[in-house]
Parts: sequence; structure tokens; C-alpha cells
Amino acid sequence: MTRKELDECRLLKAEVDRMRERIERVRARLETSALELGIPGGSGPGDRVGSGVAMLVDMLAEWRALADGYAASTALVACEIEALDEPARREVLRLRYLDGLKWAEIAGRLGYSTIRCYQIHREAINILCR
Repeated sequence: MTRKELDECRLLKAEVDRMRERIERVRARLETSALELGIPGGSGPGDRVGSGVAMLVDMLAEWRALADGYAASTALVACEIEALDEPARREVLRLRYLDGLKWAEIAGRLGYSTIRCYQIHREAINILCR
């Protein structure tokens, strides 16, 4: 396991989450537009709904591909993390790379200082990346 693989997993999670949020915004706008316009019956304002639906379908396909890549990456990273013998090391890496939390969030959740989380992280990385 390399540090790059860990970082890629974390970044993939962020990208999957961002895409899901974009999909939800588009879906909400489409629902509002469809309610305001009624069922489209040809050209005119209803065409916006149709093109919005097509865009949403494309976005969902892209999200599924990202999610599949993230699932594969997560499985590999989770296996490596679980192999660590120290629970604190596993938890710091799990929260950072699988849950995508920021350092302050990890520290708050675990009851450690941010600096201590960095130290635990460094120890874990040194073991994983041998």
C-alpha cells in the first residue's frame, strides 16, 4: 500500500460525494420545474425539463462509474487498514481515508489533539508503506 493509493481513495470519496450533491441539486431543480410547468407536451418550456432529465441521466451514469471505482479502492484500503494491530492507528486511517474527515474532525471524534492524530497517522503510514 502506498500513500498515493490512500490519498486517491480519499479523493475519490470526495469526488463521489460532490457528484452526489450535484445530482441532488439538479434533481430538486427538475422536480420544481416539472411541477411549475406541468407535463411537457412538445416544444417550449417543457424542453428544459427534458434536457434536464437527459443531463441527470448522464450525471447518474458518471456517478455510478465513480462509485464503482471508489468501492474497489475502499475494499483494498480497508483490508490494509484492518491489518494494522493498533486500534488507534486503524481508526485514524479509517476516518481519514475511508470517511474523508478533516484532521480537526478526527481529533474531535477520537478525543486526541490534532498533533497526536498526525503522529498516529505517521506511525500507521510508516507501517503500511513498508
